[in-house]
Amino acid sequence: MADKINGFLNIKKPRGWTTYDCVRHVKKTLNVQKVGHAGNLDPHATGVVVIGIGKATKLLPYVMDLEKVYIADVKLGLLTDTWDITGEVIQKKPVPEITKEKLEKVLKEFEGEIEQTPPPYSAVRKGGKRLYELARQGILVTPKTKKVFIKQISLLDMRKNGFTIRVTCSKGTYIRALAKDVSERLGTVGVIENLLRERVGHFYIKEAIDPNDDLMKNLKPLDYGVLHFGEVSLKNEAVQQFEKGVPIPFTSFLRFSANLKRFSFVRVYDEERNFIGIGQIDVDTLNPRKVLSKIEESEDKEAGIP
Repeated sequence: MADKINGFLNIKKPRGWTTYDCVRHVKKTLNVQKVGHAGNLDPHATGVVVIGIGKATKLLPYVMDLEKVYIADVKLGLLTDTWDITGEVIQKKPVPEITKEKLEKVLKEFEGEIEQTPPPYSAVRKGGKRLYELARQGILVTPKTKKVFIKQISLLDMRKNGFTIRVTCSKGTYIRALAKDVSERLGTVGVIENLLRERVGHFYIKEAIDPNDDLMKNLKPLDYGVLHFGEVSLKNEAVQQFEKGVPIPFTSFLRFSANLKRFSFVRVYDEERNFIGIGQIDVDTLNPRKVLSKIEESEDKEAGIP
């Protein structure tokens, strides 16, 4: 039965757990081997971790691309080697007088596309190893800067030597790096004191489950992970062609979402509303991208990717 389990879990990661602790827990609890996640969350942080089981692991890259929302408590006046409150203090600096207007102005400067330097303790790879693995060996590497997109930063609370913000951002954004950079712009240093991932796309914290809840009862179906895509239902005679990786003409569509755009990904169903995979719209065809239907029981097929 375990090898037939396919779907998504929205886990609320406890403080102190690694993201892989969540994966390991799901593997052990459900007695399954094929389990993955849609993005790391620091051990000190809490909140949404999206877990894919079975065939859902093939869809995790599409979930990783989704927008993220975080709530962060920033503590001013000190800097640690991990850029959060759990690390060793490496610098202390006085906190100047900061008005709400000044803080909001500085936060606004970080909206849009920005350059970030990932923290030395992070999951970024260097020479085949994660930076946090190197850091634990005493090797601190300064990684290359990367471009990320911050859609919005909202100030939720302001207090002496600290503040709380909600950040809506692209994948790959480091909130620890954001806190460090904002603090420096304010004329001091700062670290993340608490971090909550509130949302990953349509996976919300209010719907997240405790790891010890009934996992099977809370398992979401395969297509739930890609609800942000439009959809196409194929006539039955076209289903087998799709499963073989053959482009499908629009004339074989039974129904479809309005305003489908070229190059957009879509969920693909058969006439009985069975989810069979992911396709990509072209000029007058649907190109198979991920085939998840029964014909590929032994291994999900990745078709037609340039």
